[in-house]
Amino acid sequence: MTTALVLGGGGPLGIAWQAGLLTGIGRRGIDLSRADLVLGTSAGSVVGAALATGGDLTALPQQVSGPLPAASASATELGLAMALAAQITDPATAVERAIAYALGAATVEEADFLGLPLFTAFFGTPWPAAFRCTAIDTRAQRLHVWDAAAGVGLPPALAASCAVPGLFPPITVQDSRYLDGGVLSVLNATLAAGHQHVIAVSCLPLTAHDTTGKPTPTAQRQLAEIDQLRAGGSEVVLIEPGLEFLTISEWGADVMNTARAADAYEAGLHQADDTLFRRLSATGQQ
Repeated sequence: MTTALVLGGGGPLGIAWQAGLLTGIGRRGIDLSRADLVLGTSAGSVVGAALATGGDLTALPQQVSGPLPAASASATELGLAMALAAQITDPATAVERAIAYALGAATVEEADFLGLPLFTAFFGTPWPAAFRCTAIDTRAQRLHVWDAAAGVGLPPALAASCAVPGLFPPITVQDSRYLDGGVLSVLNATLAAGHQHVIAVSCLPLTAHDTTGKPTPTAQRQLAEIDQLRAGGSEVVLIEPGLEFLTISEWGADVMNTARAADAYEAGLHQADDTLFRRLSATGQQ
């Protein structure tokens, strides 16, 4: 019986919320750091690395509470870009446009982004055997997954997974440059196929609807991944944001608002309640 923990993207507030959620779950006696697979995408990569290495999750909200190291793109501009990207249904087109946008954007230098405490905290830390994180390879124009066998340090891998197109620089790793692993999917949950139990944590509401009253393409992709896992025999516990975090993050539109990181962490703590404890306990996570 194996368990996979999937942690999705969601900006600085997603990092803080997931850190609070996992801290609260841990305080109730469920240690998800023992999962057979810890898969992180974007924000989830940092939280997953901290969890899998036995790091201090309570330190993450402070590490993401400062100003974003952005040279030109504002949070508003980023929000508009994300909204447009969410409407692209063809994966190849989405990746192509994201790469073009990222490579042409004026951002801070790679060294400045890599120098954030969020990443430097992992210098010299061995790669955990169970941990994986995702990024988009700009040369191959496809999703890439790093693990302990890749020979890549945690700091550049995590920075690459968090390199939001247009806001942060693509990160050079070995012979290519890499973008945020959430470009195609904020969860990449299908990478957990084959595990009997999958706990998928989405920083975005997958029941979100656009102005037409239909689920957004982003939500549809994530729910399709969950359905695919279940069809393959996995028992999936999907954790979506509660109302408190949705209000703080403005239903995902303001996840880059670093000033509210402490509030997001508290919302995660509060969401690790009796109901969630019972759902996780039913999968044998104790």
